[in-house]
Amino acid sequence: MPRSIKYSIQLPKSVQADIKENLVLIKGNLGSTQFLIEKKNNIVLCMEENNLTIRSCEKTGRVNPMLSTTYALISNMITGVTRGFEKKLSLVGVGFRVLKEKDVIKFQLGFSHDIQYKIPEDISIECPSQTDIIIRGSNKELVGQIAAEIRSYRPPEPYKGKGVRYLNERILIKETKKKR
Repeated sequence: MPRSIKYSIQLPKSVQADIKENLVLIKGNLGSTQFLIEKKNNIVLCMEENNLTIRSCEKTGRVNPMLSTTYALISNMITGVTRGFEKKLSLVGVGFRVLKEKDVIKFQLGFSHDIQYKIPEDISIECPSQTDIIIRGSNKELVGQIAAEIRSYRPPEPYKGKGVRYLNERILIKETKKKR
C-alpha cells in the first residue's frame, strides 16, 4: 500500500499566494506567475498562514510523481518571483557578435545575414560585451527556452568549438583527420 504523501512549502514574507480552485497565483518582488493544476491529477492545495500544502485525494502510486512535479513547479515559481533566474551565453568564433537595440537582439554568427530575435515582455536580456549575453526572468521555463532558442542559431561545432554556448559549457573537441 503506497503511503500518503504531503508536501509543504514555507512562503517567504515578500511572497503572496492565492488559490482559486485549480489556479495558483504567486506574487512577489519580481512579478507574478500562475499555474493551473489539472483536475484529473487529483491534487489538492491548501493555504494555512504562510504554509502552502500540496497533497493528493487518492492513495494510488500514480499520483506520487504528479505531487513531486507540482511541488517542484510551485517551488520554482516562488524562487522566480523572489530571486529570479538567469542563463549566461557566450559567442565563440571570429566575427561572432551580438548587439541589443531596444526590444530586438541582432546576432552576427557567420551567416550572410544578421539574425534578429525579439525579446519577450517578461524577460530582460543584457549584453555586457559583444560576445556575452545574460538572460534574466522570473519564469525558469521561459528563461531556459529562450537560451536554448538562441543557442540553436549556431550550436558549438565539434572540431573548433565555434558557436553559441552556455557559459562554462565544456565542448568535446574531435580530432581532425590526419594525412598519411
